[in-house]
Amino acid sequence: MEDGLLTTHGKKLLMIGLFLWFVAVMIGGEDDPGLIAQQVDASGNGVASAAPFEPAPQSAMKVTQAPSPASRPSRQDDAALDAWYAASDAGSDWGPAPEPQAPQPVEPRPVDESHLINDTQPPVTAAPEVR
Repeated sequence: MEDGLLTTHGKKLLMIGLFLWFVAVMIGGEDDPGLIAQQVDASGNGVASAAPFEPAPQSAMKVTQAPSPASRPSRQDDAALDAWYAASDAGSDWGPAPEPQAPQPVEPRPVDESHLINDTQPPVTAAPEVR
C-alpha cells in the first residue's frame, strides 16, 4: 500500500480540496451569496449603487464628414474593358475559347512493389549455428 494514491499524492489532493472549498465559500451558491457578495452588500459600493449613465449632450457628438475624393471615371463606361470582355467571350488572338470537356475517369495503374520483396527478413538468423 506504499504506492497508493493517498500516500503518493495525498498532500496535493488535500491542498486541491481546500482550495476548491475556499473558492466555494468565497463565491457562494444559488441560495447563499458567499463572502464576496456579503462584503459588497455591507459596504454599499456595489454595482447597484453606481451613478446612472447619462449620455453626452448632442453638441458634443458633432460628426464631421470627410471630404470626398475627386471623382474618378466610372469603370462601367470604359470602352476598352467592354472590348476586352467581348474578345475574351468570343475567343482571343489565339482562336476561339475551347469548349469545356466532361471529366475523364481515372484508370488505376498497378503499383510496383518489387523493391519490397524480402525486406522483412532479419539481418541475423535465429537458426542454430552448425559447425
